[in-house]
Amino acid sequence: MNGMTVLTNAEIDRKCAELMGWHDGYGLNTHDWLWLNKYNVGVLPLKDWHPSTDLNQAWQVAEKSQGNNAFDLYKNDDGLGCECTLYAENGHNIGLAISDKPALAICLAALQAWEE
Repeated sequence: MNGMTVLTNAEIDRKCAELMGWHDGYGLNTHDWLWLNKYNVGVLPLKDWHPSTDLNQAWQVAEKSQGNNAFDLYKNDDGLGCECTLYAENGHNIGLAISDKPALAICLAALQAWEE
């Protein structure tokens, strides 16, 4: 994902689900579309996954992508946005995103690191 790529929140949410190791499928017991894990067990309904706007879900994505890496999230000095950086064990920056929404910054930094 290069700096020129513009994704919708729905596209970011789908990519975050993929990062989590999930795929979408039909729940036989629920008769609804679900995010399924690698064992095809339903994790949650598609309609309930919005890490690009839900800070709790964004942190789930951060934890999944983190491994032995470190996340740094802080508010910009101008107070208008926040910056999220993902650092590898060696201290190199492997994901960086700036957004006015913390959840979005977290997701974008995690996806940038995951897709490298």
